[in-house]
Amino acid sequence: MRCVCRTVDAGESTLNMHHPVHTFATNAELSQELAGRIAADLAAALAQRKRAILAVSGGSTPRPLFEALSLQQLQWSRVIVTQVDERWVEDDHVDSNARLIKQYLLQNRAAAAEFLGMKTPDSSPFTAEAAVSAKLAPCAEGIDVVVLGMGDDGHT
Repeated sequence: MRCVCRTVDAGESTLNMHHPVHTFATNAELSQELAGRIAADLAAALAQRKRAILAVSGGSTPRPLFEALSLQQLQWSRVIVTQVDERWVEDDHVDSNARLIKQYLLQNRAAAAEFLGMKTPDSSPFTAEAAVSAKLAPCAEGIDVVVLGMGDDGHT
């Protein structure tokens, strides 16, 4: 398992940065390491502000990470979890990223986190832009940790 991890400070340019590659023997080791790093970054944000914001990808790839992260010791009641992407389906639909996040991340200790999903009752994401923007307004000042994944087909 390979992982490219890089913490970027606010205002720091990412051009021409060296991105170290970390290799893990198993996906479980990778998930544990990343969960610890994410929790540490969120804790650092909470030391400076009232709330911390975590934005995560959907799909099946982050499932083990979500399970490991849900067990991390953190003031989860002060954490907002939101999405970086969503399919325009209901939250209980098999393809819903919100369902995956609720099922695997917002469990255990992380159940105390606040979840801001993207889906609205609108029939289309194109007609929901204002409603989604309003839902995600608490994230406007910045996101502390973003977890992006790459699917088996190469999409990000």
